[in-house]
Amino acid sequence: MSYADKIIAAAKTYIGQQEIQPNAGFKDASFLAKMVARGWEAPQPWCGYFAKQCWVDAYADNAAYLSEVKKLSNGGALTTLADWKASHPQLISKTPVPGAVVIFEEGNGPSGHVGIVTGVNGNLYTTIEGNTNNDGSREGYEVCAHTHDVTRPFNPNGLNLVAFIHPLE
Repeated sequence: MSYADKIIAAAKTYIGQQEIQPNAGFKDASFLAKMVARGWEAPQPWCGYFAKQCWVDAYADNAAYLSEVKKLSNGGALTTLADWKASHPQLISKTPVPGAVVIFEEGNGPSGHVGIVTGVNGNLYTTIEGNTNNDGSREGYEVCAHTHDVTRPFNPNGLNLVAFIHPLE
């Protein structure tokens, strides 16, 4: 099984996990322990920690890759992107691939959102995201699946695609 497949498999196991609103903890004690182990603290948004956990699960058998994931991934979408870009620029692109971390920016601001790419079909890509809901909010309360379009025009009041961090293989 490829690492991309392992990342996707890990993400799927978390669908439906819910927070205690607003960003106060998690209903499942095991999921809470994993988020805390990734660096999450209440009342932080947790989408980035969720993506980091999926990669930690996938790379558990590869000490070198696991070390990179733990060092470069964090709770901040744009900070995570900057850290990966500085260390592994070859992994950053505008093209979605399964297992990638997708980075969104809200408008032109400092806030963002993160998800795991689970599939690609033309311009559409599917994701599993934490700290969202079925409406696609970046301030939701659970882990959900969504579909996005790489050609979606810029939205000054919404989430905009910035880049994809491709999996280490």
